[in-house]
Amino acid sequence: MLNNPNSPPTVALAITESWLKNYIADAQIKMQGYSTFRSDRPDRKGGGCVLYIREDIPVSYAYSFSDRECSLVLAFSKAKNMLFSCVYRPPDSSDQA
Repeated sequence: MLNNPNSPPTVALAITESWLKNYIADAQIKMQGYSTFRSDRPDRKGGGCVLYIREDIPVSYAYSFSDRECSLVLAFSKAKNMLFSCVYRPPDSSDQA
């Protein structure tokens, strides 16, 4: 369980090195009580990132990006005025990345 009964509920969880590909469905990585936002790294092994945001936080805008080197996923809640982000930039990436 993600939340400890003696602590406040976890609002969001950001994971890098998700290793997800497009053939892995959101249902396979679903966590109860959380919405899933992801950025897969389609052309290389490893990398990628995932954001899990509590379902009671309305997300008004989400964006994901991935190229041969970096991955990014953003989610914004206008109602809560909160921006969530997760970035994966591998250690061997170029300075231009």
